[in-house]
Amino acid sequence: MGGNLGFAVLGLLGQAPLSGYAIIKRLGQVGWTPSTGSVYPLLESMRAKGLVSAAAQGRSKVYSITSSGRKELASLASSRDERVERMVGRIRSICPAIDKRSGLANGRLEAELAELRRGAIAAIAAGVSPERISGALREAKARIRRMS
Repeated sequence: MGGNLGFAVLGLLGQAPLSGYAIIKRLGQVGWTPSTGSVYPLLESMRAKGLVSAAAQGRSKVYSITSSGRKELASLASSRDERVERMVGRIRSICPAIDKRSGLANGRLEAELAELRRGAIAAIAAGVSPERISGALREAKARIRRMS
């Protein structure tokens, strides 16, 4: 059903009906920017499976989660830890290069950053507002900057 992206999309739609564009923007607020080529086919697939419905609103389609979609979201949430771990594994495959360039090679700091990523991804999937997550990340960034 789209793996982590499907989980996040259902989580967002569980909060409120959204257009595909709004979904991409909300995910972008926490640093995840899937392409339109990923989101729109996923939404149409979900619509075909009865997980979401779509209604025309002006020139856009607005998607809403259905009762079947809520059941699917609950099922995915129960296996959230496994999905989050897979996502973190993918992120970690990129992180060593990033960490080495910034002098943060491995160790406790990498573990804390990975936990932060896991928390943000899990929160989106659980339906926490991207604005709240983004605000918390901005606060953390400001606190870190004040340390130097």
